Amino acid sequence: MRFRRYLGEQYKKEDQIRNEKTVLPITTIYILGFTHPEIETACIRVE
Repeated sequence: MRFRRYLGEQYKKEDQIRNEKTVLPITTIYILGFTHPEIETACIRVE
């Protein structure tokens, strides 16, 4: 529950970049505990 509350606060938080307030994206990273036969690399990016 504590982690969910932390993520909610991060979604609402605005950062300042070049004197402009903006909301930064949150990147989700999944760590799998097994190999997938169709994926030959250690990491992939999915849009």
